[in-house]
Amino acid sequence: MSHGPCPKRVVLELCYLAISVCCMLVAVCLNEADTSTCHWRLIALPYPFEKVEHTIDIIATEVNMAVSAKLEQFLRENRVKFLVMQHSLAYTAQEIAAAVHVSGKQMAKCVLVRTHQNGALAVLPATHRVDFKKLKSLLRAKTVSIATEEEIKQRFPDVEVGAMSPFGNLYQVPVILEKTLADAEEFVFNAGSHTDTITMRAQDVIALVKPVIGIFGQPSSPKKKKSVVRKNKKKTAPKRKSKTRAVTKKRKPRLAK
Repeated sequence: MSHGPCPKRVVLELCYLAISVCCMLVAVCLNEADTSTCHWRLIALPYPFEKVEHTIDIIATEVNMAVSAKLEQFLRENRVKFLVMQHSLAYTAQEIAAAVHVSGKQMAKCVLVRTHQNGALAVLPATHRVDFKKLKSLLRAKTVSIATEEEIKQRFPDVEVGAMSPFGNLYQVPVILEKTLADAEEFVFNAGSHTDTITMRAQDVIALVKPVIGIFGQPSSPKKKKSVVRKNKKKTAPKRKSKTRAVTKKRKPRLAK
């Protein structure tokens, strides 16, 4: 007499399929590169739910993300949590912040500068601009200027120009971090392309990069639109000439002698 499949096992298999589909959708929608968050939630579940962990790994690796391979490998080796997000093509830090729906104060921009000795990667919020006088003092450099595109390509060969991450230590480039970002809980930065960003805890970035922390950013003042100020000149009535009556002294008639 043949026995049908165990009802409990059928239910478990159906649950497994449902959870697998949900995890696949979450992995694809969020493009989560680091699946450690999902692992600790699912690893304690009995068979057949441990298969879900493997499913998530497959989906996460199959998602096509233009993240720097060197950066991703470094983060995985150090077992830190990070979130990868894709967005529409954007070049400026403020545009990227708007694309990923974060404040410009949470979006880090990386500026490669050259000095008389070597160079450095200045990391500051998108809402700030580099104060070269303060940066020069912090770097103890004689001269500080922005690097050219060719110099960026030489220093960061596997990264799109202008899409550097704060991990200059992977390219033997010293990093200086603006204090406002260092004091933040987390911030967002380019992942090596103009369509991908990474979100990490500020303390994790500091622990891995070991940057010089200082104040060298100055809040960018919004461009003021030239407004045509019309001066309302008060129309004053023309002064009326006051008619002064000439007072003539009446000469006394001379008496004839």
